[in-house]
Amino acid sequence: MGIGAADLITYHLGWSNDPAADASRSVECARSALALGTSDPLVLTNSATCLMFCGGEVEFAHSLYEEAIRLDPNGLIAWIWGGWAKILRGDHHTAIKYAQRAQRLSPIDPRVALAEQVLAFAHFFLGNYEDGLKCATSLARRLPSSTPVSLRAAIACNVYLGSIEAAKSLLKELAVLSPSARVSETHKRFPGRPQDVAKLQEAYRIAGMPE
Repeated sequence: MGIGAADLITYHLGWSNDPAADASRSVECARSALALGTSDPLVLTNSATCLMFCGGEVEFAHSLYEEAIRLDPNGLIAWIWGGWAKILRGDHHTAIKYAQRAQRLSPIDPRVALAEQVLAFAHFFLGNYEDGLKCATSLARRLPSSTPVSLRAAIACNVYLGSIEAAKSLLKELAVLSPSARVSETHKRFPGRPQDVAKLQEAYRIAGMPE
């Protein structure tokens, strides 16, 4: 695992002691990799992921994922995080198609569990809260390291299902794993459309997340 990838993981999951520094290093590594060439789909995919999650460069990352998929239509991670880029751009229906394509490509690859993250949030934004909650629960079970992300999705879905106490209970779990979680920083974790960010923030606020 490269330095950029390690910084990305600690930043994305909320484990970082210095989020700004980790995000900056991840973006720097991505730019350095791209400067060496853009013909390797794995380089495109990894760089896009760093730029999207740590740099908020959604449109650029989206174009990199699309090129990576063109170069290698069997690239599992490009389909998964390409789907996440679709969510950030507000194209939730296509995000679901991307995640499902990933699931069909590599059903037994442990990494395919990440497709559940895409599905959980895409369903949430489409108003399919029960489906979103099922995917978030599946993600936490299949990939325990993703628990902070799955909790965020489950909290939001529970709030809109009217299960406020369940959402509050899950928020307590999130507070232990990501004590810095704040409503006001939602856009940093999720640099999506303003209306989508606002919908998440409203759910987190109702669940009792600190502002």
